Amino acid sequence: THAEPIDGGGWKLNGGKVFTTGADSAAYLVVVCRTGPIEGTKKHRGISALLVDPKQAGVSMTPIRALGLNTIDSFSMSYEDVI
Repeated sequence: THAEPIDGGGWKLNGGKVFTTGADSAAYLVVVCRTGPIEGTKKHRGISALLVDPKQAGVSMTPIRALGLNTIDSFSMSYEDVI
């Protein structure tokens, strides 16, 4: 999952996450993503946390079927040009 800066401020988010627990009942999601290049720097640099509204255009969630006791659902999340 990665984000690019956009003109006028903010970020454009693309990518996906698997096993996001409770996404269907969340008011906001904290998405950890790459915001800087990997090349020429340490891998832990250029990582940021963005606050995303799950009802925003470009955010989609697919339920993950699990075995056993499912007290809270997990989802596979997809982010496509989320601003």
